[in-house]
Amino acid sequence: AELDKKNYITQVCFDKEFHAYSALIEATNEMVLKCFWLFPTCLDRIPVDEDEHLEMAKNRYKDAAEAHIKYNSLLMGSLPFLNKEISDSFQKLRELCGKQLSMYTYCGELAPKRDVFVKSVETAKDLCWDRTDKIIKKQEELSEQLRIYLSSLAEKRNTSDDK
Repeated sequence: AELDKKNYITQVCFDKEFHAYSALIEATNEMVLKCFWLFPTCLDRIPVDEDEHLEMAKNRYKDAAEAHIKYNSLLMGSLPFLNKEISDSFQKLRELCGKQLSMYTYCGELAPKRDVFVKSVETAKDLCWDRTDKIIKKQEELSEQLRIYLSSLAEKRNTSDDK
């Protein structure tokens, strides 16, 4: 009976952890996609009309901010159930996307229009576009890290089931 109880608790913990990772990956994909469009590293379709352009910029910011808030809430609620190294990776991704949000109002499409070229603003924009690539790479690394970790858990579980 004691072994059955231990197996039940182990299964419940595994299920909770797996559910947390599943929900976080979904929220990660949403946040990364929305933040990507703040400083896209591909061709972008920008409306010619200034009012439409501003509306598009506001919507991109709003969508990215909402996805970031949702991700942060889910991450904070899941931390007790996550592997430390993987939770650190999720948090690093959150920080990178948070920087993109902050910079969007400084040097992105929502930044005040300046009549003169400001080198620091242009440099900041370049850093943001570079950060977009870092975010994509970090997301790919996190997915691989999580895949390896979950595979190792499944192996451990299968090994303990054999005993």
